[in-house]
Amino acid sequence: MSLCCEQRWKNLTEELTAKMWGIFDETGIFVVLCRHGFVLLMADMVQSGELAKYPLAIVNALLDTFGVDLGIGYDIGCGHSTTIQHSPLGPKAAWLNLKMLVGTFHGHAHNRKCQLDYLATYILGLRLEDIEGAEWQFFRLNGLEAIWIYFAHLDTFEAYANLSMFLVNNYKQAIEILDTEESLKYAMEQAGVTEDMLKSRIQEEKAYLNTLLKELQEETDQMEYYQLLVNLADQKEKFDEAFGESSTVNGNTRRHAHENYNKVVKAVQATECCLSIEV
Repeated sequence: MSLCCEQRWKNLTEELTAKMWGIFDETGIFVVLCRHGFVLLMADMVQSGELAKYPLAIVNALLDTFGVDLGIGYDIGCGHSTTIQHSPLGPKAAWLNLKMLVGTFHGHAHNRKCQLDYLATYILGLRLEDIEGAEWQFFRLNGLEAIWIYFAHLDTFEAYANLSMFLVNNYKQAIEILDTEESLKYAMEQAGVTEDMLKSRIQEEKAYLNTLLKELQEETDQMEYYQLLVNLADQKEKFDEAFGESSTVNGNTRRHAHENYNKVVKAVQATECCLSIEV
């Protein structure tokens, strides 16, 4: 069976995350923002990397503050969900119905089974939220030293000022989506698709992935064929450059371009025969 994200992602290993430059007492900050962009909590990461103790402390504080039915986005939310379950915080998180999530940017690097459980796209109630606000803030922090002062300024002079525009833009986007509701319902009716069917499909896909021991050979072959086509286009471009009328490359470069192009052509042809592809 394919490994879960927490088993195969290297940035979830304590040994790796703890390796930082020893000359600094403080190596960074762990920050959490609300969906409107306000900074809720910050923690110094002192002489360590992004260890589990920081998000655990943050989650505990958020649960104490907001209580039941809290959703928290984290780029490794899948793995941290397991960490929470096996920590002293587990019973409290379960009782308050905490849901760890993965943002729509980071989530597409996770495997499909993980996406169905944690990706914001598939979680009912999140609607337009992408849970990637922290990434935008850290992008703006590049090269900035006075981080605490910056965040205080951000909350006072930018987050409040931009909140109205944020709500208006979200409202407009929601209205645009709702305007397509009737046409969507009509298309679903014509196709014989119901809302219950859409919900059950996700559960069916989860069940299928749980029983999948390895990638289907057919899908693997198709992906390899696609990659060969990409390589063919690349080698064809190099071949044309080497043998073009205005080319100034030497004889060895031409020979290599010719050999590489022919090699990829043969590989494509062999794969097409195996897959019974007629061009």
